[in-house]
Amino acid sequence: MVRIEPGVTFKSLQQRLKKEGLSYHLPAFGGPVDASVLANALERGEGIGAYGDRFGLLWDFDVALATGERLRTGHARIGLTEISRLHARPAGPLIEGLFSQSNFGIVLSATIALQPTLPYACAIMAEIKENDGLERAVPVLRRLITSGLIAPQSLVLWDSAKQASSLLGRYAKEAESLLAKPKQWGASLLAFAPHPDLMRLTQEIIHAELVLVSNCVHIQDDRDEVGHRQETIMTGFSDGNNAMSGYWGKKHRPQTPGNMDTDRCGFVWLCPVIPFEAKDICNLEKILTEESQSENLFAALGMQAISSRALHCFVSLAWDRDDPLAEADALSAHANISKRLKAEGYSPYRLGLLDLELATKPTETWTSVRRRLKNALDPQGILSPGRMGD
Repeated sequence: MVRIEPGVTFKSLQQRLKKEGLSYHLPAFGGPVDASVLANALERGEGIGAYGDRFGLLWDFDVALATGERLRTGHARIGLTEISRLHARPAGPLIEGLFSQSNFGIVLSATIALQPTLPYACAIMAEIKENDGLERAVPVLRRLITSGLIAPQSLVLWDSAKQASSLLGRYAKEAESLLAKPKQWGASLLAFAPHPDLMRLTQEIIHAELVLVSNCVHIQDDRDEVGHRQETIMTGFSDGNNAMSGYWGKKHRPQTPGNMDTDRCGFVWLCPVIPFEAKDICNLEKILTEESQSENLFAALGMQAISSRALHCFVSLAWDRDDPLAEADALSAHANISKRLKAEGYSPYRLGLLDLELATKPTETWTSVRRRLKNALDPQGILSPGRMGD
């Protein structure tokens, strides 16, 4: 575990863990490496790997309230600081959830669990044909999770656009070649093992399953030709290159991502939860395709398995903010996609600033209870007014 404060970035934490031998790591993510680990966890951001559920592995918050009070949520609230480092759930109410995606208080620090860095790991990529290919592939992918061969957060699905803009973003020729082909899906999996024989058997089983539904399966470990481990996502090294997806609305893209704001990149995303079923994946892809017909928009779709039952989805639109027509098209498409997701019952798991007005209103009971909690913890309404629509 590690105790983190808001200023601890993904890069600085990984450098510290590397210095200490990398026995443990924090699963990598696609955002900028100078982002705050604590802020990302509180917003329920995710990494790729067995410990990818950051908020689920966060405990013993130290919270500053607008009333001037300081609050500890773990065993430290009764003075047992040593056991609070080891155990997340003291007797009594658990209230950490009040401070995730909310404006009830300021989290000054928290403890987060790190993933053990097993000596063997591999990344597996499989190409899956559109629609009928998904029908055959989804049961196989779900079976890999329920069997325990891979952890849920170790499986990601990409459409061609997301794969090109995120995975291949800097490599223009390869990315353009992928987009020129008929649309297809890519599945990316991570597997880990403590022993070489177990790693070999795991790879063989996963490969045998995937070749039933894919004619192109690649397996890559994280060691170079002389056996030294490389710095990859398999051991928590984020590179921030997923931010390249924000540049795909621009006619001219840099070799590496810079400052998306000053570079005038338009980028929004929606984050619905959908059932882990082929028909729902195809339905979501259909909604995105139909509502992003404008040539001014670059639309992409990625999904991460949260379990064998549900997928967290990343529906993104990129455009050029120097083009007023593109800006109008993007805002219109975002609103239309949001309405259609709501009509299909695909609920969001994260909300952006544009999503607040479009989000489904909760029940009056929920709204009333939430308002009373806000009034009790922040009676003057000082912290981020309107942050969650209040």
